Order: sequence, then C-alpha cells, then structure tokens
Amino acid sequence: MDNKLTYKEMIDGVNQGIFDDVHFFINGYNHYRSCHLRRKYQKYELVESPAFICIELSLCDDSSETSLYFGEFKDKEKVFHIKGKGRFTLKEIYKLLTIISIIKSK
Repeated sequence: MDNKLTYKEMIDGVNQGIFDDVHFFINGYNHYRSCHLRRKYQKYELVESPAFICIELSLCDDSSETSLYFGEFKDKEKVFHIKGKGRFTLKEIYKLLTIISIIKSK
C-alpha cells in the first residue's frame, strides 16, 4: 500500500476515531519493520466511569518500544532512533514511512 495519506490525515484519522490502527514500516531501517499507531478504548470494570481513549505508538512487534498518549497523539517525542543520524519524531521521518494497512473504525 502506498502512502496515500498525508501525515496530518493519518494523525487526525487516529485522533478522531476514523482509524483504529495504522500499520507501517520505515524504509531502510529493518528494526522499524512493523510499527503501529493504534487507538484504544479503555474502561475500568470495577468503577463506573466512561471509557477513555489511549493512543499507542508501537515501534516493534514485541511492544518493547511503545509510547502511550492519553486522549490524542501528540508528536513531540523523538521516539525513532536512527543509528548514526539521531532521534526523530514520527513527523520528521514520515517521508520514509510506508503504510502497510489501515483498520478503519467500526
């Protein structure tokens, strides 16, 4: 799947509940071959409270590199470490990103 979404469309789609999951990889960096930006709904069963939204950015299959954002994704953290080049935000490396699949919300 080619990148048919702009960075803003992808982020807004997850933040606004249009997409539940965007699965992507970073071209040229095998470590980042299976990344996900997911929208999750959490609800505590023991207390009466409305569900809240959590956005998860997972950088690898085993979820050992995961960042969580309450309510909406905020691209301020430099979570991608590109050896020899430094650390980057998702927006800064978006041009290297290829979307594998998108799961739309129901």
